[in-house]
Order: sequence, then structure tokens, then C-alpha cells
Amino acid sequence: MKKLLQISMVAMLLMVIFTSQAFAYQDWVYFEASLTPGNAGLSGWATKATATGSVAKIGISTLEGQWIYRVRKSDGDFATLQLRLPTSIGVYDKEYEKDGSGNSLGRNGYNYRLNIARYSSDTGGVKTTDGWFQP
Repeated sequence: MKKLLQISMVAMLLMVIFTSQAFAYQDWVYFEASLTPGNAGLSGWATKATATGSVAKIGISTLEGQWIYRVRKSDGDFATLQLRLPTSIGVYDKEYEKDGSGNSLGRNGYNYRLNIARYSSDTGGVKTTDGWFQP
């Protein structure tokens, strides 16, 4: 009985550790969106682990249709200009905008996510994009 109790306690401890890790912010995040024209979605959260002011990276693996990508801060404001209608898959660098004091909005340790929108003048039904985002 004592052995069973020990095994149960270890199993519960492991479950708590893995669950907390699953909800922790990462320094990059995978995104996927399947949308009709004019609609938007958001990636999961990622924490900026690189130097303040360094560029955000958007890696696009699938590109069907026309898309717009833009980085958002945790308060909902946009932190970069949009990457509009990229023409191919690949990795794109996006510089962070400046705040009213001239400081970069891309700050180390802050949380960001990628706003993914289907270009409203795009034709056709549902199209897909996916890839990764690193603030």
C-alpha cells in the first residue's frame, strides 16, 4: 500500500510539471490558419528571448492565397508594421516599431503573438497558411 501511494504521488508530481510546462510561454510558436478572405486569427503566445529591439522572425511553410502577418503585444497593440502579401514561403524579418519615447516595442521578456489575416481582396474560399513565429 505504501508503494502504491508513493507511485501515485510521483505520477501526480509529473503530471503537474508537464501541465505547467504545456501552458508556459515559449520563445517561438507554431501557427496555422485556414480562413476565408477578410478574416483573421492569432497564433499562441511567445516570449521575446532575444535582445530588445532585434527583429521578429516569421517563418512561412505553407502559403495558399494572400495573407497579412503582424506582431501584437500582450496589450493588443501592434508592435510591427505588417508583412503584406509575401510572395513565397521562407523566413521574413520584421523590425519593431518605436514607442513615443523612441524605444523599441520589441522588448526582451515581453509576450507577443502573431496576427494572421487573409487579404480581403483575395479570391476563392478557404486557404491555408502555417509556419512559425519568433518575437
